[in-house]
This record gives sequence, structure tokens and C-alpha cells, in this order.
Amino acid sequence: MAVSRHTGEEEHNTKLAQLESKQQTNSNVGQDNIAGVDVVCDDDTCGWRCYLRAAACFEQGREVEQDKQEAQRLYRLCHHARAQREQQQRADTAEEQFHLGECYEHGRGVDKDEKEAARLYRLSSEQGNADGQWRLGACYYRGRGVEKDLNEAVRLFRLSVGQGNSTGQCSLGLCYEFGKGVAEKDFNEAVRLYRLSSDQGNSIGQRSWHVLRVWHRSRERHP
Repeated sequence: MAVSRHTGEEEHNTKLAQLESKQQTNSNVGQDNIAGVDVVCDDDTCGWRCYLRAAACFEQGREVEQDKQEAQRLYRLCHHARAQREQQQRADTAEEQFHLGECYEHGRGVDKDEKEAARLYRLSSEQGNADGQWRLGACYYRGRGVEKDLNEAVRLFRLSVGQGNSTGQCSLGLCYEFGKGVAEKDFNEAVRLYRLSSDQGNSIGQRSWHVLRVWHRSRERHP
């Protein structure tokens, strides 16, 4: 039950004890009159509410000695916890959209619908999901569910690569190897990207890196 306290551990523990003591002696305390256990709630679905209620207690002197400085600290923690929770909810939604897009793209449990798959990948991509970015890029690369656009494919692959996505690295390497959606072929850049993908255990990246590396060595020996 550890919550950081900038004015000292002893003072903080005293105030937590006050809250806990009040809860033990008053079983009729309402939801707004929060117990000490709520202050250190680890459940990220209610954590920000716990901080909010605790802050109100300290601000108004309900169940504890009034302490506006402590109330302000808890209000800040409430804001931070709520922002984190909302960010995690967005990430979870983006991941779900990506996987549902896969279902529509491949007809897993639903009728195959490449346009719906692309729509879901776009929603996931717009929320910063790296898998959604490279998968939408692949849709543009192949013209599946959207009009083929190699430039847009490369842009999305780069977004994915920016987050260290191994499949995005491999896909962008492919573009540089064959000069698709980029100014010109760049085998060195392709090798670099395949190497990054390979280092993360991506089997396609490993094979592609090996093939290009062998090709480069052969070219050096027989220019």
C-alpha cells in the first residue's frame, strides 16, 4: 500500500492510518467517504475515482483532518491516473480493431470483406497501432480493399518502422529492394531493414537478409 508523499513517509502513513481507522469504526460511510484502501487501489478501472474521492475527503476535512495540500496532490494523481486509463483503453481498442480487421481480410468467422478489413486497419492505424499501420500499408501495396497506392503504402510502413515493428521493417525493406513506392532501389537500405527485422526474430526478415547478404558478397567477388 505504498503511495509516494513529498512531505515525508511518516506524515503520509499517519494520514493513511487516519483513513483506515475511520473506515473500521464507521461501517455506514458512503461511497464518497473513501477508505484508505481506496487511495492505494491498484485496480486501473477505478484508480482515478479513488484518488478523486480521497482528494475530496482531504479538501473538505471529511473523515480525516483537512489538508488542502494533500488534496491537491491527490487531484493531480487522479488526473494522471485517468489519462493513463484512457490511453490504455485507446490502445486496447486499436488492438481489437486490428484483429477484427484480420478476421474480415481472411474470412475468419465472418464473410470475407477486404473493404471492411481496410476500414478497421485504418481505425487501428489512426490510433497509432503499429500492426494496424503496416497492415493498412499492405492493403495499399496490394490494392486490397483500397485503391492501390505504393506511396501511401511506404508512408504507412515507415510509421510502423518508427515503432520498431519487425513486419513493417521487412515490408519497407521489400519496397527498397524492388524500388516500389520509393525514389529508387536501395539495396543497402533494404539490407539494413531486413537486418532490423531479422534481429527481432522475424523469419521473413531473416531469410531476406540472408539472401541479400549472399547476393552482395557474390557481387563483390564478381563485379
